[in-house]
Amino acid sequence: NLDDVMNPEFIIADETQLYVSEGTSVYIYSMKDFKLIRKFGKKGEGPREFIGKVQRIVPASDYILVNSQGKISFFKKNGQFIREHKTSINSSLGNYFPLDKGYVGGVLSVENRKLFSSVMFFDQQMNKGKTITKFPAGMPGKLDIFGMIRAVMFYVHKDRVYALNTEGQVSIYDANGREIHKLPLLKEKTKFTSAHETEIRKLMKKEMGVQQYEVAKNFFTFPKYFPELMTLFVEKGRVYLITFQRDQANYTTFIYSTEGKRIKQTTLHLKLRDGIRPYPFFIKDASLYQLIE
Repeated sequence: NLDDVMNPEFIIADETQLYVSEGTSVYIYSMKDFKLIRKFGKKGEGPREFIGKVQRIVPASDYILVNSQGKISFFKKNGQFIREHKTSINSSLGNYFPLDKGYVGGVLSVENRKLFSSVMFFDQQMNKGKTITKFPAGMPGKLDIFGMIRAVMFYVHKDRVYALNTEGQVSIYDANGREIHKLPLLKEKTKFTSAHETEIRKLMKKEMGVQQYEVAKNFFTFPKYFPELMTLFVEKGRVYLITFQRDQANYTTFIYSTEGKRIKQTTLHLKLRDGIRPYPFFIKDASLYQLIE
């Protein structure tokens, strides 16, 4: 039991520690006995504060990178603050990974009155570099509900980038953005139904608040199908691709080697926190960790 958290949004671990985010707080636990080591973070604009929810935590060799609205923050493994970099509040999707001498991140852009979500490289000063994937995301005032999600469907492991591409597969790129392999996913798409829309709107109302939701509810459009990928993890020579296709709570999952060889197709059993989302989870050492209320 992790008695300190009430409504966690994200969970990940390295070899010795477990990291959980809840709102603007980050909790660090021991992987040995799951006892709380330290908690840090609060709402604000200071160097140890976060404007909005912590989006993702990325453990590195000797630090953790914390993604939040408008910046990425670096902390030592014990939670001690190191430094931060500002990012664009309006275009950043809060999903940056360190890579070689820079970063990989998801961003929103407007081109000819159309919205696009992209995965691109950045240098150490957060200047934009090469774009590796780019998806239509609607237009200003009419945002595709899954348009932004496709641009956060990537993972970085040992200076390789694993990202959903426009062909409905996952491409593997090197640190220069050169495509090395493609990993096929399901050929058939998973239908998005009116029941799914109801669940997402219910969630939006809960997350945004009733007043804000009433203002924004007509700004979103819903597609006929789910994206080809829900999430992915890479560790110890294996790539785990979890799709939206499911039978009850059993999600169709593909496992590949990091060199692109298919190992197996299987199902991953995930507990759902509501009608649409699983509880926070990750894969480590070929085991599933999920934080369940």
